[in-house]
Amino acid sequence: MDCSHPALTCTKQVPTKNSKPIWLSNPSYNHLLSKHPTLLSLLQASNSTSHLKQIHAHILKSHDPNSLTALLEFSALSDPKNLDYAIRIFRSLNPPTIFAFNTLLRSLSASNHPHQSIHLFLEMLHRGIAPNKYTYPFVLKSFSAELALIPGKTIHGHAVKTGSAPILLYLAH
Repeated sequence: MDCSHPALTCTKQVPTKNSKPIWLSNPSYNHLLSKHPTLLSLLQASNSTSHLKQIHAHILKSHDPNSLTALLEFSALSDPKNLDYAIRIFRSLNPPTIFAFNTLLRSLSASNHPHQSIHLFLEMLHRGIAPNKYTYPFVLKSFSAELALIPGKTIHGHAVKTGSAPILLYLAH
């Protein structure tokens, strides 16, 4: 897990058979999962991608889009090994929400392939989904990582124009 992102809190620990997953120490996950107690109990027991797939099957049977979005967030942000799985979950959302886009943009911008975040942002715009104040920091991080400074300046200008710049200044500190 990438602990360098300011929104993530994690500890360096070697998991044992009986240890809780690292993501449980993150208060934002606990807040999210408190809204989905069944999902919380399933994810607390999860320690592998095969468990995630079982949870995914359970969610699909329950027809609960909120739980599917929670699983997307968990998969995208808990462990880089789950990123491909998170992308598959994202692709199953019809239509994906701005929250789902932002969750995946966040994860992709912190990955070894930030260009995928840029492609996802362009897909979001093509679908007519307007970026919000949470979208821009992840997209700008990706443009910066790809050294795409001119498009990055254009996106930053759009963020300023739409009133989303204050969060950018806050994150820059």
